[in-house]
Parts: sequence; structure tokens; C-alpha cells
Amino acid sequence: MDSGRAAFPDDIEALKAALVAARSVGMGLSNTEKVVITATCQRFIDEVLKPRFLPAIRPTQFNYPIDILGKWHGNRYRFVQRYRTHPVKATE
Repeated sequence: MDSGRAAFPDDIEALKAALVAARSVGMGLSNTEKVVITATCQRFIDEVLKPRFLPAIRPTQFNYPIDILGKWHGNRYRFVQRYRTHPVKATE
């Protein structure tokens, strides 16, 4: 049944295999594995997350999201949502 949501990238199985292999050995990821994971996650961000959660940047009175990106932190890849904030205006 199609729920209208964008599908997860097809190469998710490659991503899962790389993560399982790295965890089973107990070592960090190789550069090749990081490249595969980065490419897969970036594709996921571009094709699924941004269209669903950030279709347009809409400034508001408070903080508002301006980007979704991924970053490596050691051997972990993290999804990050960046926000724009407005400076507090001094009252006179």
C-alpha cells in the first residue's frame, strides 16, 4: 500500500551491511565505508528529508529551520537540522 511518502533509497542494504560489518569487527569504519554511508545519507536527505520536512524556508518570529545536513562525529554519522535565529532587540 502506497502511503504517499517518499521511499527510502534503494541502497539502504549496502548501508546496513557496512554498519553491521563495522560493528561486528569492533573497529572504526574504513574511508570506503564512510564514503558509501555519506553518499547514501546525503541522497536520503535530498530525496526524503528535505522535501518532507523543509519544503520551503518560512521565516517566523522565532527560530526557524533553514537546512538539514549530515555530519560525521567520530565513527557516527549524524543528521543535523540548522536553525536561523533572530537577535533580541533591545528595548529603549
